[in-house]
Amino acid sequence: METLKIDRFEFLAAPWPMDTDKQTLILVHGAGMNCHSWEPQVAGLSPHFNTLALNLPGRGTSLGKANASIEQNVDFLVEFIDKNQIKMPIVCGISMGGAVVLSLLARNLDNIKSGIVINSGARLRVNTMLLKSIQKNYTRYLSTLGQFALSPKNNSPELIDALGPTMVQDPGTTLKDFMACNSFNLMDDLHRITRPVLILTASDDVLTPAKYGEHLESTITDARRHSIADAGHLSPMERPDAVNQEIKRFINHP
Repeated sequence: METLKIDRFEFLAAPWPMDTDKQTLILVHGAGMNCHSWEPQVAGLSPHFNTLALNLPGRGTSLGKANASIEQNVDFLVEFIDKNQIKMPIVCGISMGGAVVLSLLARNLDNIKSGIVINSGARLRVNTMLLKSIQKNYTRYLSTLGQFALSPKNNSPELIDALGPTMVQDPGTTLKDFMACNSFNLMDDLHRITRPVLILTASDDVLTPAKYGEHLESTITDARRHSIADAGHLSPMERPDAVNQEIKRFINHP
């Protein structure tokens, strides 16, 4: 696994250069997070797929400030795919990244194979108390993230420590991410999605409850859903083996 900077894009990659015989999986992080939140997936899935975890603007060395809307993040993702000449990728996103994936799929571009949406929904209203917490005391927000983003079953000191490098240190970027989520609404456009979609919910997710994924499953034409047991909102970090298994199964048997 290595961190690369090509043009204005920073991303984790394995293998690199990409193996032309493998399918390519692109991972999009959530609000206030960065590409390192996907390290368990890049490490675990790269023997099977070209696995790329992209930093959206406002973090790492990806150029530009954080985008103000989900659609702008979609544009950034499409540019990344085009610049690197990635053919028929599977795009996977968590939370805000899931909104990016849904919006991308709703564009029905010819060069996208399928999508994976983890702990997300067609509408992502953000609690005003959370927004105030980011504005008033960002250090406290960072220190308490594990309390509401992780399942109590996984709230270990080791996992709390592992969260640190995955979180954005600039409160302005995190606030902008959550404001983009708050204004996101794809409820009336889910019917546009025709590509196969895997929806992963988590049994203990209090930020995006399972009903969000259930709505996606019932509305998107070619969707299937699986619940990750004993996991909260950050299930790819909490239960990486279970998440990786479902991703691998979906890509191999869409």
